[in-house]
This record gives sequence, structure tokens and C-alpha cells, in this order.
Amino acid sequence: MLVASAEAVVAAGLLGLLMAIVITAFHVPGWAVSLAGALAAMVFIQQRSGPVNLQGDYSPTDQALYLFGGVAAVSVLGGLVGMIKPVRRSVGRFRPVADPAHRRGGLAAVLTGGALVVSSSLAAVGGILLVAGQDVPVVPSPGLDWTALAVGAALLGGASAFGRRGGVFGTILAVVLITLFIRYEDAMGWDISHLAIAGGVLLAGVVVTRIVETYGRPRTRDNDSDEEEWTEPDPPSTSWDSGRRTDSWPTPLPTQPSAGRPDPWDTDRWGTGGR
Repeated sequence: MLVASAEAVVAAGLLGLLMAIVITAFHVPGWAVSLAGALAAMVFIQQRSGPVNLQGDYSPTDQALYLFGGVAAVSVLGGLVGMIKPVRRSVGRFRPVADPAHRRGGLAAVLTGGALVVSSSLAAVGGILLVAGQDVPVVPSPGLDWTALAVGAALLGGASAFGRRGGVFGTILAVVLITLFIRYEDAMGWDISHLAIAGGVLLAGVVVTRIVETYGRPRTRDNDSDEEEWTEPDPPSTSWDSGRRTDSWPTPLPTQPSAGRPDPWDTDRWGTGGR
């Protein structure tokens, strides 16, 4: 079991590393590249058409309470560490704050790439525990419903779809609520598709994202460039006084002296002898 698990974790980590290279090299949204990676994993799964019998006697159901407690502790601890402003800004630095074409620096690329590798490996561990807890042969499945449920749980728990902002206890609470609903609908015999449940959770999650973005902004602006938003350039140098605009032109031209200057319309000039 350890050898098979290690192979799966390493393979997932390599896939995460490949996605991290593409994301950081081209500075593109992570969700788009992650979707391409998920499609590649689905293609690999579809290469095996028949069910696979479980090998080994390990069953995580006996340690389910401890596993849940460990995952919950790591999630809450990560949320508490993320409340520290320098940590939050360093981890979420890859999120564009103005023009998406502007690169966020080497530190942002390294942290984003490392997060992808670690999260991909942890996803493989979660998949192993999910499959090992079943007593029936494993039928190859793309697993899109579980992926959508995981993303929906993160959004519903308060993690912003734009990155950087999130909650502390929200993810654990969302996972518990979703799990209880799935168990309840199974006990009631409603037979609701996991894709339908995932779609509803995702819709609720995007609403939560808007709430997080609206009320999760800093109360006071500081001098950190990470929190600055794009502003229009200042208008030309003009002043406004009592609702009347005064341009920066000089005062009216000085009065020219009229003495000594002939009148161009003098009748004598236009007489018979004039030219």
C-alpha cells in the first residue's frame, strides 16, 4: 500500500510541477491550467475500462475520526497563519491587483508553484483514502463530481475565487454540511446526482465570494502596493473656483498703447493719393 500510494503521490506532484511551470512562466490564471491538468488525468483514467479490485487490508474507516481531526487541524491552522498580513500577501501575491500583464515577481512565482505541487500531492492522498474506504471494486471514473464538490466546498467555506482572501473555519464547516447533506439524501432515497449537488454548491460559493470580496477588504488604505487599485491618471493642471473653471493660461494680453499709431481706417490714407 505504501509503495502504491507513494507512486500516486509522486505522479500527482509531478503533474502539479508541470502546471506550476506553465502558470508561472506565462503568468496565466491557475484555474485554467489546473483544468487542463484535470483533463489530462481524466484521459489517463479512461485508459483502464474495467473495475479494479482493492489490494491490501488497510481500511481508513477505522481511523476516520483521527483523519478528520488531523485535516481539520491543518485547515484551521493554515487559516490562522494566513491571517498574518505578511504571510497572506506573500502567498497571495500572484493575484493581479492592476494590469494582469504585470508580473508579480520571482517570490510570487515560487510560492504559487510550491502551493500547486503540495496541493496536487495532497489531492492524491485524499483520493487514496476515498477509494480505500470502499469495500467494492473501484470503477474507473473521471471524478469530475468530486472535483467540483471540492472546489465548491472551498468557495462555500469563504475562500475567494480571486485568491488571497478567505476564512478560518469556513472550509471545514462547508465540508461537514455538504457531507451531511449527501448522507441525508442517500438515507432518504432521493438519488440526487453529485454533479447536481456540486453545481448548487458552486453557485452558492460564487455568492459567498462576492460577500468575501465586498466585506473582506482592508478598512484603511496603506502604502503597500499589493493593496493599491488602478486609478485614472490626474487631469491636466487646472483649478476650479466656485464652480467656474480657470485654465492655466496667463492673464489677458496687456493693453497696447494707442498713441503714435496711425488709424488703419483713416480717411486721408484711403484718399485719391493713397496707395
